[in-house]
Amino acid sequence: MGQYENDGKPKGTSKLSAKAVESINRQVRSLYTETGDTEPPDDWREEMPEERFWYHYCRCAFSSRRNFDRVDESTNLIEKHLQGIHQKIEDDREGYENVLLDFISSKDISRLFRTALAMKDRGLSFKRILEGYALESGTEQPDASARQARLYLTYDYAIVGLGTKNASMFLRKVGYYPHFALLDVHVNDYLEAAGVVCPGTYDVSGLYDYYDVRHVKWEGYETVEAKFQGVARELGCPVKFADETIWRLVREEKKKQKYGEAMSFDEILRKGSSKARGALTLD
Repeated sequence: MGQYENDGKPKGTSKLSAKAVESINRQVRSLYTETGDTEPPDDWREEMPEERFWYHYCRCAFSSRRNFDRVDESTNLIEKHLQGIHQKIEDDREGYENVLLDFISSKDISRLFRTALAMKDRGLSFKRILEGYALESGTEQPDASARQARLYLTYDYAIVGLGTKNASMFLRKVGYYPHFALLDVHVNDYLEAAGVVCPGTYDVSGLYDYYDVRHVKWEGYETVEAKFQGVARELGCPVKFADETIWRLVREEKKKQKYGEAMSFDEILRKGSSKARGALTLD
């Protein structure tokens, strides 16, 4: 699949073997054949209320610091409290914060409030931002307007907590652009083990390629993303299905390597041992 050789043993910092990569590839193809993409995104062009944008913002911004499954659960619980967020902050900030503390941390609340107030001061809403980068339908590669929208969400000072990966997730969740890839540690380990990227030659913390002081070229997020889009095409499924499924399969493979078997979070909690609870730190 990739240009870098893999002799069957984990390469570089990757924790996966070539055999594990082959198994993951088979499972991705099989799962897509059996189920397809079962979670359609929202459609930002419809009459989607602003609190729904805030719901997706919370899922994406908070997941950079916490386990995604737990973020998913907590943001589902706070969605109804996000309606009229600006007015609630202005009318009774302390009371509103106390309501949200039942579901999310004080640090997450601070991030949410800072973003909400900064956007209000500038007369912005998420829908208005996306409308400003009107997306022309349908190319396989990210087009200019989608890339600009991601760039804005990532680097504008008013929006706190959306790096490139999480801005990509946000744009996918609201139905703005489906072809961005979510590159995190599990997906990157897969790409290394598959020989698609080589350890020490890429850095997805920034969008663009750069050269270090030794004049060594490092591939940025967009370059690695383009390679992953190629992987998805080879697997015969959309990018969204590919990275989400690979993420879960790699996470389970790492648990299996460390604990001898793949365990669900319910199983980990039921077992209750310190060794089992340690699996929760893998993310």
